[in-house]
Amino acid sequence: MMSEPHDAPAPVDPDAPCPHGGPSSFERASGPLARALTSIHPLVLMAIVVALVLAGSFLPPPGWLLIVPVIVVLAWVLALGWSRRSPSERLMQVSVIFLLVAICAVRAVPR
Repeated sequence: MMSEPHDAPAPVDPDAPCPHGGPSSFERASGPLARALTSIHPLVLMAIVVALVLAGSFLPPPGWLLIVPVIVVLAWVLALGWSRRSPSERLMQVSVIFLLVAICAVRAVPR
C-alpha cells in the first residue's frame, strides 16, 4: 500500500501576524532565559530554590532578600504559562508565591 505524496508546507513569513495570536512580545523576550533554565537539570533547580528559601528563612533579617529572586522567577513562570494552566494550577502557583511573600514580610519586619 503506497501513501500519497503530500505537498510541502508553504514557507512562513516571520514578520507576518500569526493567525492564532502567536507568542506575545513578553514570551519572545523570555525565550532565551526560558531555554537556558530548561537546559539545567530539574533537581539542580529544585536544590537551588530550596537552598535559597531555607537560607532566607533562617538567616538574620537581611537574609530574606534571598527569597526575592525565587518569588520573581516563580511569578515570571506563572505569567509565561498563564493561558496554558488550568484554574487549579494557577491557584496553586499563586498560593506558593503568596506564601513566599508572607515569609519575606515576616522576616523583613522582626518584632
